[in-house]
Amino acid sequence: MTAFKDTFRIGLWEGPRLFAVPTDTDMDTRFREIREAGIDTIFLFAELQDPGWLDSTLAAAERNGLFLIIDTSAVWRDADRRADIVHRTKDCPAVIAYNIMDEPPAALIDELAPAAAWYRGAAPDKTVFVNLNPNYAPPPYLPAGETRRERYRAYLDAFLSRVPVDVLSLDFYPYVGAPDAEARMKTAMLENLADAALAARVYGIPLAGFLQTARWGRFDDNTDRTSPWHGTRLPGESELRWLANLHLVFGAKMLTDFLYWSRSGTRPDQRVPGVFDGIMWEDGTRSPLYPIVQRVHAEARAAAEVLQPCTFEGILTAGLTDEENAAVGELRLERFGAVNGLMTDGRVIAGCFTSPDGGRLLYVMNADDSSDSGDGGNAAQLTVGMETVRLQPGEGKVIQL
Repeated sequence: MTAFKDTFRIGLWEGPRLFAVPTDTDMDTRFREIREAGIDTIFLFAELQDPGWLDSTLAAAERNGLFLIIDTSAVWRDADRRADIVHRTKDCPAVIAYNIMDEPPAALIDELAPAAAWYRGAAPDKTVFVNLNPNYAPPPYLPAGETRRERYRAYLDAFLSRVPVDVLSLDFYPYVGAPDAEARMKTAMLENLADAALAARVYGIPLAGFLQTARWGRFDDNTDRTSPWHGTRLPGESELRWLANLHLVFGAKMLTDFLYWSRSGTRPDQRVPGVFDGIMWEDGTRSPLYPIVQRVHAEARAAAEVLQPCTFEGILTAGLTDEENAAVGELRLERFGAVNGLMTDGRVIAGCFTSPDGGRLLYVMNADDSSDSGDGGNAAQLTVGMETVRLQPGEGKVIQL
């Protein structure tokens, strides 16, 4: 099943909570709001615990032209329970995929391999995948190796060689609040996406990733939002744009927002402790992030319409540090077709693509996300052949060669 390969998708994690959709009319209103944010796909998790909520969500998605990915992290090891969920959902046209488990350690490969085969047999027309860990996963989650990169590459290869999945999906969240740490995280993310894109190409499957559209952690008293905050932070607009475009230059076919619906940390039914501020506040009103993701989603979708049918070939860079160039690794090219390097006064990353008719194009992005200087940022002027473009922080643009 090529649900990710043939159509670019923008998804969300944690849709409307049950208390926000007491009727079908409320459900339709919320689903229209999701579509207006530029989102077309919803990961379902909590809905699986309530058959009525699940059934109403399946029907609402079909009515409103949205697609669903069933996340079975809580049930996949229970053969009877997972069979019930899959049999209940697999015939719904809105359901396009099953995520067997979220962020598994390498130690679970032996269990996940037969499980993935079961899902493929039970729902042969659906995409089956496992959302994998980023390269900053705890050491026990990864196989042995001399360096973090060796261990992470071994992790990817172990899963993809033994677990029959249709897409390579992973999440990486770089905006942790401390500037020095964020600089390291952004370089690590460059490395992570490079390794994932290379692995996806080797195994012939599409790449999917997540956008950090949330902050999470705690306040000192866990309820009063005026008290000191401990945790990650929300990205600014140029930073969110940078996240989206960094995935696109590596050929990603899907982007998913984490998180859509906020959690205040005060509800007794909240699965994970702490505060999670996302695109929608917990009371159902739009957070300041909503219009930002709306704009970034629209830009990403417009670019993806051009990139979607193309084959990712590698990366050109200009103005990056030696460490950043090393992070790109084997995917870094010296030239692409007639393009022998990039001329720029800034920091630029360019994804190199071949179209189905054999044409070449670049997806170029300003590698400065302005996290150190605010959204005013550092623009980059880039010349490719006879074309000159000016890119704002995090901005991406297609250049036909």
